[in-house]
Amino acid sequence: MFTRKADNDPSAPPMTKKPRGLSPASSSSSSSSSSAAAAAAGGPSADELSATVMSHLSGAMGGIIVFAGSQLGLFDALAACGPATAANLATAVDLDPRYVLEWLNGAVAAGYAQYNVSKATEKELAAGVGGGSGTYFMNEAQIAAMANVSSPRYCRPFFDLVVGNIFLYNDVVAKGFKAGGGMPFSAYNLHSTIAQVNANTFANDLIPWMEAIPGLVDRLHTPGTRFLDIGCGEGQATLVLAKAFPDAIFVGLDADHASIINAREHAFQASLTNASFVEASLRDYPSILSEPTSRFGYDIVWAYDTLHDIGDLEPTLRAIRAVCRSPDTMFIWSEPSGSSNPNDNRHPRGVMRAGISLLHCLPVAIGQDGAGTGTVIGSPPVFATYAKRAGFLGVEELDVPDKTNYFFKVLLPPTLDELRDGVGGE
Repeated sequence: MFTRKADNDPSAPPMTKKPRGLSPASSSSSSSSSSAAAAAAGGPSADELSATVMSHLSGAMGGIIVFAGSQLGLFDALAACGPATAANLATAVDLDPRYVLEWLNGAVAAGYAQYNVSKATEKELAAGVGGGSGTYFMNEAQIAAMANVSSPRYCRPFFDLVVGNIFLYNDVVAKGFKAGGGMPFSAYNLHSTIAQVNANTFANDLIPWMEAIPGLVDRLHTPGTRFLDIGCGEGQATLVLAKAFPDAIFVGLDADHASIINAREHAFQASLTNASFVEASLRDYPSILSEPTSRFGYDIVWAYDTLHDIGDLEPTLRAIRAVCRSPDTMFIWSEPSGSSNPNDNRHPRGVMRAGISLLHCLPVAIGQDGAGTGTVIGSPPVFATYAKRAGFLGVEELDVPDKTNYFFKVLLPPTLDELRDGVGGE
């Protein structure tokens, strides 16, 4: 069964469907209609394809420019000391001024920095000597995106994540494409980068998401409520919630050793005593619970953007059934939005997810002896199918204020016996 909130709540207003996985530029009606027309006519024209090629090539090079600026501290230094000449910025970060000048010019071309042209600079430019006396700076929007880690628009870690995955391309080809195998998550050494990607999202959006899910906040305010964060990474979501809801008990679960070590350190530094972290795979976790699930199970299970990375979905979902304390447990499942039909994913976010899936999500899932769904599991009815195969009743799509992910409440069987029936099956 797949339902939307408005389908089973007569008092609820009709749900306005949000554009799934579209950037602002690609969500316009003209863009959508032109894409649909191109698909119907057999694909893009030669000119349209040329424009797409140039867009992808420039985007790839822009990503390299951002990655270099991130790794070398250039964005942070420019935000702190700009306007600055290339020589001044090079001194601030102890790098070669000629290479810094080249990077700055690339950052301007990509739209991530600004350039002031003085009279002296005009003469240098006319003489073809590079305009080294001109000054570079970042405006407010550029600082927010590239240097202000607390801004809701901070997005620099995404570039670190994308380029970091490219470094393992040869391994993915050898172990994946040619041998049909997978890659361990630890091989990527991206746990801290992923933590940076998630930290800003959770700091700004997680509590509003919780508030949009009926009954969830009330339950989190109930003393003793047990909350399981599956695939917690370095614990960004777990810790935000533990601080906001001190009466609840939060457990973060992840199989990656380095992530759990860092999560425990973050909890210690934040002096949070209601958050703990367990290093274990989800499918092994029910068997290591030391007491009956009815006592030590969970009232809320949260799986955000993670189950597509954990091998086969059906046994994974059965493991989640095993840790649900009762039929009243709230199991919230969120995954990147998209479609099972690749024609529907022809937009910038769809391209980005396809690349991440190819280089990271699919190899990691297959590396855990799974078939691998890829980053985009599919459209909402696909989630309902997986849930029912694992013994749940279906899913209800939630109206959460987020344009990039689906959010579902997974519907549990109505009795404890039915909830427990067959949870160990494959």
